[in-house]
Amino acid sequence: MEPLRIGILQVNHDKSEDIGDRFPDDSHRFRDLFDQLDTRFRYRVYMTIGGELPESPDEQDGFLITGSPLSALDDSLPWLAGLMDFIRECDRAKVPMIGACFGHQAIARALGGRLVKREGDITSASSRMNSWRCRPASTGVPTCRPFTCFMRMRWPIFRPGAG
Repeated sequence: MEPLRIGILQVNHDKSEDIGDRFPDDSHRFRDLFDQLDTRFRYRVYMTIGGELPESPDEQDGFLITGSPLSALDDSLPWLAGLMDFIRECDRAKVPMIGACFGHQAIARALGGRLVKREGDITSASSRMNSWRCRPASTGVPTCRPFTCFMRMRWPIFRPGAG
């Protein structure tokens, strides 16, 4: 079976010494996560934050839009309008797309959803997860702490009938 072709639209590139030099970027994190699955993937990273987008939705079997500390409501981002257009093209072509953080907000907005500001500051949390894909702990119960989830200040409200 041919590997699935996944286009990763990277909308964040942390160049700070504290984070950017010590941790992999979003595209590497998602590739590492997907590579744990039985299904095989072939990846193509598009540096969307720099204006790079696929020429058409059929370039890949599906797309993932990464997270970003930027706002999906910030129309001053020079690449955001192109990303919104590409999301709508994928929707019309029925090409699968998933978003993480900024990515799901951009998808919601592009497809007619409304983003609203959440009350309060940015929060973060880490939670223990039980998963049979993780290595068993000495107790025999497989547990792991695979990632930390950051909750952004914007939440999508989907159009009626979407879901």
